[in-house]
Amino acid sequence: MNRLKSCDADQQIKNYYKDHFEEYSTLSKQEFLNLAERYKSDIHHTIDKWLKKRSKSRSHAKKSNPGEYKRNMLSDALQALANK
Repeated sequence: MNRLKSCDADQQIKNYYKDHFEEYSTLSKQEFLNLAERYKSDIHHTIDKWLKKRSKSRSHAKKSNPGEYKRNMLSDALQALANK
């Protein structure tokens, strides 16, 4: 199941960049790196927000596998950014 989610997230990322290739190809290296850093920051910010929100709403529930939980959060964040 996780492999399917991972493949789906990878495909979404590939589709996003394919759709935006022309825009990115006109950027200078520095502009592209700045944009990549902004997206990275957005992903971390989104994950932090969701973790905080989920920990408040599910504080009584234990997470059986923290590593899997974080991977799922990253997948959700990538999907949310791809849908922006």
